[in-house]
Amino acid sequence: MNCRRCGRELPEGDEKACPYCGIRQDTYIVPRTQSKYTRPKMKRGTMLSVVSVALVVFIVAVLVPVLRNLNRGILMEKIEQAYADQNKETLAILLANLKRSYPASGEEIDDAQEMLDSLLGKSTPQPDGDADKIRQQQIQHLIDTAQDSILQILSISFMEPSPQGTLHLSIEWKNTAEKAVSELRFSVEGLDASGATVPLHDKEATRAGLTVTGEVAAGKQSTATFLDVWDSGRVERAKLVSIVVEYADGSAVTLPQEVMDALYN
Repeated sequence: MNCRRCGRELPEGDEKACPYCGIRQDTYIVPRTQSKYTRPKMKRGTMLSVVSVALVVFIVAVLVPVLRNLNRGILMEKIEQAYADQNKETLAILLANLKRSYPASGEEIDDAQEMLDSLLGKSTPQPDGDADKIRQQQIQHLIDTAQDSILQILSISFMEPSPQGTLHLSIEWKNTAEKAVSELRFSVEGLDASGATVPLHDKEATRAGLTVTGEVAAGKQSTATFLDVWDSGRVERAKLVSIVVEYADGSAVTLPQEVMDALYN
């Protein structure tokens, strides 16, 4: 008789227990089977955690830089508007925000600093030969901003002399802002053939303050007519000295002097 476990032959008289492995022959032996490894299923909570982490990584890597660039662009638009409005206090605050929030934006910071220095009457040191070029670029930027975002003067003309012998002035303009204009205030001088200023009709002053009211929607044109400004026969051309624009929302903007000198002198 052989052992049920080790298979060795059992000595006579020891059939109940194997002297080699020690197992009793009446013991039930469970046959060994090879079990396959089954990979545990991912729990729902674990899956949600993985998805949440992936979403956070996406937001940090993609959306945050996009939103920062968008906010920086909006901040630069506000800085340019403050410069166009010649609002030194607002421009200084916006510049501080730009430096704090976007310290690596060197070019934008330099541009904003130059705008503020210009309003404060400071001159920013520039390399020799570059100062005039940079200044011309700044003035051109102001001109483009004024014409594209504030207003355009389409024509300045004189109307036929009145029976009283006075000259009327007509200014055609277009609202290029994105909001309605409620009032325009022009400061105008009349110049004779030699370029000298001419006194106003029945006045000793040479500079006229002319105001036109009435709402003009964004993108629309209008013509402002001013009667009896000068005596006819003396004025060769009209020179716009300053323009103040008031909007229907209560805000106002004054065209920078550089724009007036470049466009209307």
